[in-house]
Amino acid sequence: MIQIKRSVSLETPLGFFQILPRELLHDLFDRISVHQLIIISLTSSIFNSEVRCYLLLENASRKFLAETTTHMMKNIVDLDPFYVWGILLKASTIIMDSWSRRSFLASFYCKNGNIINWPGWGRCFMAFCEKWDFHECEALMYMVLYFTELNQLLCEVLREEAGKYPSLEMEIRERLRGLFLSHSAKDERDYGFWISAILRTQETTKLQGKLFMIIFGPLKFIEIGRQIIDWEVLCNGSIILEHLHAKLLGPLVLGIHHLMSISNLGYYAWTNSQLSILMEEISTIPCIWTLDNFAALLALCPQIFRIALFTRLSEGRMNEAAHIFHAVKTILHRRGIFVSAAISDVMLKIFRALPEINRRLFLSSLLKTESDQLSGLLLATPYLYQQKELIGLIVFVKYVKGFSLKTIYEQIEMPREACEFCRRARARHKTRKKAGSYWYSSRGLGRLDWKQKTAKFHKKSPALLVMRNSKQRISGVDKQNEFEINPRLRDLVDLFKKENEIEEVPSPKDSASILLESASNVEIIDDSIQSPVLNDVRNQMSKETMLVTESKSTKKPSLAHFKIAETTLQQCADLLQSLPIITRKTDIGDGV
Repeated sequence: MIQIKRSVSLETPLGFFQILPRELLHDLFDRISVHQLIIISLTSSIFNSEVRCYLLLENASRKFLAETTTHMMKNIVDLDPFYVWGILLKASTIIMDSWSRRSFLASFYCKNGNIINWPGWGRCFMAFCEKWDFHECEALMYMVLYFTELNQLLCEVLREEAGKYPSLEMEIRERLRGLFLSHSAKDERDYGFWISAILRTQETTKLQGKLFMIIFGPLKFIEIGRQIIDWEVLCNGSIILEHLHAKLLGPLVLGIHHLMSISNLGYYAWTNSQLSILMEEISTIPCIWTLDNFAALLALCPQIFRIALFTRLSEGRMNEAAHIFHAVKTILHRRGIFVSAAISDVMLKIFRALPEINRRLFLSSLLKTESDQLSGLLLATPYLYQQKELIGLIVFVKYVKGFSLKTIYEQIEMPREACEFCRRARARHKTRKKAGSYWYSSRGLGRLDWKQKTAKFHKKSPALLVMRNSKQRISGVDKQNEFEINPRLRDLVDLFKKENEIEEVPSPKDSASILLESASNVEIIDDSIQSPVLNDVRNQMSKETMLVTESKSTKKPSLAHFKIAETTLQQCADLLQSLPIITRKTDIGDGV
């Protein structure tokens, strides 16, 4: 008894447990929870070594099997036995180097290999390598691929034609997705890293695309409860229903999206060109997809659509890009999505990155493709069957009509959030109607006062005073659109008439008579016809002047014909200065 007390009082790394046989110590480990084992393994290096030895015993295997079977279907991390055992494995190997830790994990898996639960093992492995460096995680992945026999399966299946070993393909899919893609990731880059690391185990792009399809490709049922990868569904015909697009193509889009999210991971990152090549490989396995199905894949994610379209445009494949663009537009129209709103941002980013010649070539190919599609739909015999396609195409042609190079260049050169000077410059080049609503505040008027004051100008549009010969009807303006004569101009005409009555001097046809004859027919016309009408008036006047000059003698007329009183001239000058449209006086003078 005294000897036992002395031995207990001795300071040992295990303390009181030093006197116990190892079997009793391991039996004690069986009776405590995994959380308590984690704490014990972190107490000292000796306890850590004892826990590590216990994990490779049969007692630990029975404990692991019992706990994982009981909580097999639970996905809560705090209660998940696979996750907790992964933390225990991590804590028990904390003092070991990385290679020894991976070897110990492989030994533990081989000891418990009878448990076939790939998602559970995946959560265990992810807990084991939690917060590790990505290079260490990649090394762990190669170790897992080795001791789970996935390397052998990949070499056997990927070298053969797609669909030759459907059962092995599904086995690879279940193992890879369960081991590396079924856990709850705190870092959004986690899934992208594992997908990238798995794909880079294959040397060629063709094998990478085939492996990607095995992991994320569509499935089909062949028996009750049995599925295989459906390699032909995207190649045989177009899928019309939207929910089928999401079901068949959703996992593929999600996988590509994860690869796009790791652009800052250096070696594991995928560039846009690599992603484009991967998508082309995917869309050709086992044969080329239909254009509608490939367009449906791009329509599910705008970033993928931008990468696919920009790669083809930068490589000069304009016709192919135009057909893909048209197919994506058709898919969006079928789903009831406003096309211009859905693709405007994508197209703006693409055009900003393209040189000018590629922009022009793409627009040319796009318009040609739309024209061919429109003529084909119009000439199709079952018109009612393709009525929706025709309506969507007509709507898009209307949109493309305004999608000119000028508008594209304006959007490219002018940022969306322009400064105050740029906004003023834009407003200055708008129409009079829009400019009026911009400048009213600088004139000390309210918005309603400005609208009332300028209502007649908005109704008549930007106007120009032109002269028209009422007998020959030179102007193209219809009588229905005639406006009343300006009262001030009528006063000016009356002054000239009064002067002629007083002086009684005959005026030549090429001078005052032209003004007197045409002043009564002055009217206001719209900007859209002001240039042609004004040119016609000027040409007509110049012709009449030349004819009259040739018919007259070479003797110049006396200045007495133009004698007007000074008071009359002063009144004319006052009237002209008070006209509302001052900028048009010079044009009228030139025409006269």
